[in-house]
Amino acid sequence: MNPSPDLCNRAAWEGRSVTVAGRVSNRASIIGLGTLTLVDNTGHEILVRRQVSAPATGAPVDITGRFLIAFAAGQTTLPVIVATA
Repeated sequence: MNPSPDLCNRAAWEGRSVTVAGRVSNRASIIGLGTLTLVDNTGHEILVRRQVSAPATGAPVDITGRFLIAFAAGQTTLPVIVATA
């Protein structure tokens, strides 16, 4: 797996294309569309939305897509990557 970008400064990555590596910790798929929670090599959890079904829980994945902040309140943010493939 490739190393993930340092996502501690999440605002710096907003709108940029990133590739993140990790393992699937949670998943959901409906009619071929997938959403998963990826845990990267630093332990950060990132929500990923894909145009294909999500892989099995525990599967290693490399995800490339646009990094967005889906929710922000104070110091709490919910990062999401909209996968491009």
